Amino acid sequence: MSTTRHLAAVLAFFTCLGCGGEPVQVDEPEAAQPGHGGGTSTGTSVAPDVDDDALDPGTAPETAEKDPPPETFDETPAPQLTFEQKTALDKQAKLKFDEVEKALEKFEKYELDSNKEPADLAEQIKKMQQTTADLVAKYTEVLEVGSPSWSVAALFRTGYCYELTAKKLRDAPIPKSFSKLPEEIALDAIEQYEKTVDEMVGPIDEKARTAYALAVEVAQEAGIDDKWAKDAAEHLEAMQDPPTGGE
Repeated sequence: MSTTRHLAAVLAFFTCLGCGGEPVQVDEPEAAQPGHGGGTSTGTSVAPDVDDDALDPGTAPETAEKDPPPETFDETPAPQLTFEQKTALDKQAKLKFDEVEKALEKFEKYELDSNKEPADLAEQIKKMQQTTADLVAKYTEVLEVGSPSWSVAALFRTGYCYELTAKKLRDAPIPKSFSKLPEEIALDAIEQYEKTVDEMVGPIDEKARTAYALAVEVAQEAGIDDKWAKDAAEHLEAMQDPPTGGE
């Protein structure tokens, strides 16, 4: 698959992923299939010319059923960008990327407040997840530009946003209000809280691994071996054995 088509598939995937949906599969465009009379099929059925005099009224014409031709894909290489076009895309993508980095810096400093009541803490978590989704959407805009090198950077940062969110959830202290409950109830509440956190971070970790893997794949496809490609590979390797709660 060409780099351009690969980025299109990645973009479609993350457009869906950022909205909380399931990953979508993007197929290569199909090549035109041979049609009747040596023409090509464009996906629209065209009735062949028929000699009306040759048809016997009341008798349906016989049609021979043929096996469909084997599925083929367009292997034509995507047009190569000129140096000027690539430079322009890189510049545009970097501007968008740098703008998101400012928002990411604020998110890195954000911490959940364990002094809040459970209902308030749940609201904090909800807002944090929304911030993550917003950041991912912004990095997806970098992908839309079409710069291979900055697409790798954006994919790495997407994985990092998810990994960071999971870490903040995993490292959040137990709500202090639980200590005010009777011992048996407190123990049950703590167990339920930790179970809920584990259930939340599992899918988030998986999204992080997916983003890192895509960054590595795009980098290999485009022959990119910069800092972002190396960071993606390192984080992906570190996350192959996902951490468990309490570790």
